Amino acid sequence: PYIVPVVEFAAPTEEESNRLNRKLTDITTYKDEMVAKFILGQEPIENWDKFTQRIRDIGIDDVLAVRQAQYDRLQAAKGQ
Repeated sequence: PYIVPVVEFAAPTEEESNRLNRKLTDITTYKDEMVAKFILGQEPIENWDKFTQRIRDIGIDDVLAVRQAQYDRLQAAKGQ
């Protein structure tokens, strides 16, 4: 009962892999830096909206679109 189901994704295409690698590196670096600043009080929590907007500007919506396409392909393959 303690095992959490794993979300599966189909293997990314070469184009998807390139898009994910570029964006996820930048997003992860920025996120890690800012979360530490929020926790340590170096960044006021009032800047949370600016933080989330910057994540969008970097390309989180594109990452989500790629992940959704991967998931959709996997579900279509399972349905066959």
